[in-house]
Amino acid sequence: MDIAALPNPYDYRNPVRDASLFAGRDDELAKLRYEFGQAAPDRPSIYIAIHGRRAAGKTSLLNRAEAIAKECRVLPVRVDLVPGDATPVAFFRKLYEELTTALARQGGPDAPPGAVPAVVRRVLAGGTPPDDFPLEFPESLALSARSLGAVSEPALRADLEYFVRTLGRPIALLIDEAQLIAGDENILSILRALGGRVPGYVFVLAGTSDMITRITEVFSPLLRQFREIKVEPFTETADLRACMLLPLWNIGLDVDCFDDFDHAASELTALTGGNPYEIQLYCHEMFARWQRNTARKMALTPEILESIRSRMEDGRDVLDRRLIKLVRRMSPERLEAFNILCSALGHATLNQVWFAYNLLGDPRIDRETLERCRAELLDAGVLREDAEGILDLELETELFDEIYVRLWAHKNLPNRRHLLLMGRFSYRFLLSLRLSRLLHEMSLSPALLLPTCCPVMGAEHLQAALSALECLTGEEDGPFPYAVSYVHNAILHAGMPRALDITEVTCIYGAATAVRWLFAADSADFDICSHPEFTAAAARVSEMGGTLRAERTRLPLRNWSEVVEWLARFPDDMREDFARNHEHVAYHAYEDGDTVATRDHFATALRFAPTFSAANGLAYVSLKLGDARAAVESAERAVTLTQNPAEKALAHYNCALAWLRLGDRRAAEERLLLAAQMIRSSSDPGFTAGYLLLPRDGADVEGADVELVERSEVHLGRAIEQALSLLGRSAEDTGEDVTSRVRRAPRPIVLVVATEWASAHGGLSTLNRDLCRALAAAGAQVYCTVPAASEKEIAAASEAGVTLLRAPEVPGLPALSRLYRRPRLPDGVTPDLIIGHGRITGPAAECLQSDFYPNAMRFHFVHMAPDEIEWHKPGQGVDAGTRAEERTELERRLGATADRLVAVGPRLHNRFRTELSGTGAPPPLRLDPGFDMVDTSPRTPPQGHPAKILFIGRIEDAALKGVDLAARACGLVCRRRERHKLPPIELVVRGAPAGTADEQRERIREWAANPKLGVVVRPYSADEERLDADLERASLVIMPSRSEGFGLVAAEAIATGVPTLVSENSGLAELLQEVLDNESAARMIVPMSGVDDEDAESWAWAIETVMYDVPAAFARAEQVRATLSEKVTWANAAATLLNEVAGARASRRGRA
Repeated sequence: MDIAALPNPYDYRNPVRDASLFAGRDDELAKLRYEFGQAAPDRPSIYIAIHGRRAAGKTSLLNRAEAIAKECRVLPVRVDLVPGDATPVAFFRKLYEELTTALARQGGPDAPPGAVPAVVRRVLAGGTPPDDFPLEFPESLALSARSLGAVSEPALRADLEYFVRTLGRPIALLIDEAQLIAGDENILSILRALGGRVPGYVFVLAGTSDMITRITEVFSPLLRQFREIKVEPFTETADLRACMLLPLWNIGLDVDCFDDFDHAASELTALTGGNPYEIQLYCHEMFARWQRNTARKMALTPEILESIRSRMEDGRDVLDRRLIKLVRRMSPERLEAFNILCSALGHATLNQVWFAYNLLGDPRIDRETLERCRAELLDAGVLREDAEGILDLELETELFDEIYVRLWAHKNLPNRRHLLLMGRFSYRFLLSLRLSRLLHEMSLSPALLLPTCCPVMGAEHLQAALSALECLTGEEDGPFPYAVSYVHNAILHAGMPRALDITEVTCIYGAATAVRWLFAADSADFDICSHPEFTAAAARVSEMGGTLRAERTRLPLRNWSEVVEWLARFPDDMREDFARNHEHVAYHAYEDGDTVATRDHFATALRFAPTFSAANGLAYVSLKLGDARAAVESAERAVTLTQNPAEKALAHYNCALAWLRLGDRRAAEERLLLAAQMIRSSSDPGFTAGYLLLPRDGADVEGADVELVERSEVHLGRAIEQALSLLGRSAEDTGEDVTSRVRRAPRPIVLVVATEWASAHGGLSTLNRDLCRALAAAGAQVYCTVPAASEKEIAAASEAGVTLLRAPEVPGLPALSRLYRRPRLPDGVTPDLIIGHGRITGPAAECLQSDFYPNAMRFHFVHMAPDEIEWHKPGQGVDAGTRAEERTELERRLGATADRLVAVGPRLHNRFRTELSGTGAPPPLRLDPGFDMVDTSPRTPPQGHPAKILFIGRIEDAALKGVDLAARACGLVCRRRERHKLPPIELVVRGAPAGTADEQRERIREWAANPKLGVVVRPYSADEERLDADLERASLVIMPSRSEGFGLVAAEAIATGVPTLVSENSGLAELLQEVLDNESAARMIVPMSGVDDEDAESWAWAIETVMYDVPAAFARAEQVRATLSEKVTWANAAATLLNEVAGARASRRGRA
């Protein structure tokens, strides 16, 4: 990848608009989602206040609030204020204009009549309103402006009521820079009156924190009605890291761009105080220097800091800014005193900052100097103290001033040990940072500082993790404790001892308490209380009026294999943390010369989360340990886990050496030629490997005893050339195509148990067919056993690389029962993986594993949740509750006894994470069906009338599939389109049981309650050509299911580029929300209340919106298809399964 050609992903100039770049703020987002979720046209209005310092991230959060409003089907109206908007007339005029503009953009026949922005602006300016103008406020405000009278609250109230009533949805007024209006009693009074009397609105005021003070002073009753959300700097390490990494991930890069990411993150915490704009500024400069090739990687160096400070001086006289002028004139002693006083602005007193500064001992300045500096700064109006002695800046400053002051201090205060910089940390946060520094400076080996989520992580989180590890309990009693990953890291670094000693170190000063932890193996018997440096520090702290104490706890550890099995049940994000921990320790073990431990750690890391570094590391150490076949498997896996050409070249090189050790010279040549191709295409042709095995000069490469020698810091390109030279080849030979004939490790063998190859009985068979094709395309040998198959089906499967097997026949034995018999696999073929689908073929898959293939893994796929769907399927002879319980229990048992339960889509994945609680089974895998196996030629809207709205689904499950909702909604849409003289629509339903189309059509017409709605009912069909023709003719596809595990029919429609609406009660809806931007997802997902009248109206509104502009809907559908086909692929789905199989094999081999 050419770094120089990429855009710099760090934007410190503008608020964040892209959700994929928004870091942290989980609690704030949860509050916003809750409040917007409560909004409804008939519910009282809601007030929210988002406040914080300037450049704290308020506008970025307001941007997310706008997106969340859309997700909740609340119409967002953005009102960005400027100083001229601070009067009642100016403010309400701007608010009204933005509101009517947003309403007009909604389009559709139900947009409030009269809300035409041009007409509204003309009337607001004093023009005569049209005769049919339904709005009161524009003319009233124009009269008020001319006469300097008061704004008419009744007129505004009448119009706001009209807008919500005709729109049928709540409206959010998002007001930025709201501190500009917070001091005006008239504006606040009107806002309060509106919120108290007009339902259906959400008033969001975002501004500086003095806005809250002004609201309290001007109109205190209003403040009690606000939900306050304060925007603070980042304190969680994870949030700061996300702020640094999300921009890189967004352009396809990762943490490896940093020279030392952890060091950079730690430095940025102290330098920025957790301010997101500052973090982006420093990262922008680091990335720019890397792009310009003036740095090897992204690194926070003194040159970076000086460069930023110099650029801040360009084109401006910074000495015009009072704080900067004052600071630049300070002596080093006075500058240090100033930074100590300002180290916890708004949070700490003089005594508190002095205590934090002295915690490390050996201070560079004395208390008298600090007090003298404080008095001078107070007298000069630079600092102020409140009644409790809390220090803060008195000067009006901007973020620019504070950044510059920190950079100036960083440059001019040489003593990094004691360095405190101006910041707005809480005092507890500052004290915790100083305590960590104190412990870090002590010679406490073998004890190490326990990593935590942030300096102020509570002791209760660590205790929850220790308790869970001691008993190996977790999700069945609540969420897994997140601090387990930190204790896991400590156990690994302590060498996986029999017990782990945790020492809690507490520092107390006044009401502030800071806690840090140390860890060591129990065999070290580490006791910090007898350590001379700690006892000296405790005495010093006591003299200053504080307390420093320590207490040790011993955690006995369970058998490590049990711990690993327990950790494997954790959610994916925590498994990724565990994998990183094992990778880090693997590198340490290798440096210490323990190659076997290195292999075991890499193998475990792969089991938790497949990464290139773990797979390639496992290949390398396997090769060094003499297990060449394992090295081939791991190296091939590493190739699939990276898109970086240099990394692919490294994996191909290791694979080549493994083939050479196996005596296969030709396979080695092919891999080396591929490696040469890859390194040439890399943006880093000078790629250097930390360690690399090389054939010894003059080695005999004809046999399997090729001698390999290890070298460090090896130029990969030259190593490839050297190895090719030994084989009598050259890197110049890479013009030939070796990819198609490259030798590979034995392909994994997958046996899939299914009821059919074609889709005569529904979408499950379609998914199975696509899954088999994807597994074959990923390199697996795929066999699919079915009760019966035609020659045409066998040929079609063969074309996709799948061998279709007819189950052995036995006279009188039912078709599905034949799946329990041993399939006729070719001689010598034994499956590595057996796949069963739900309660239909899951039992057969379990029997095949236990009776015939005990060494094979088994994956149990779940496609539906009986507890959700059985209630909508009455009349089946058994009570729905009993049926749901029996079927859920069957899925749970089959999943718990399988190697992994595989849930299709996010909805089922979340549900079965709960269902497997307490079973001891690992957490379910999640498989998202791909959107990339259909024709991608652009779709155009069908011509002519009526426009067809297509529903595909079995009508015998009418309640579950929402056929009645589809009919009622289309009936409403038909009636409204007729009223507005728009072209007619027709509801096409594909899914009637054979011979029932007439009867079903009459039922649907009854539900529609509109004889003018055209209704066409077609029988269910598995004929792909017919279904393709249905989609070709459709203007819209709808899936109004009351519950849907995933929604394969709608997914196929999306993949073909047809506008599609899906029920929010579906796995597909949850996937769309994850992958698409908020606006695109909101357009496609229809909310479901569970109340039929409301749901029919919601579907009618959604259908109307699409049908109002069908060409635009097709254009949006094409964009959605392009996004999903790139991000959600069958290749990824297949890799999820095959990586799990490979990881389990590697883990077994490591234990052996």
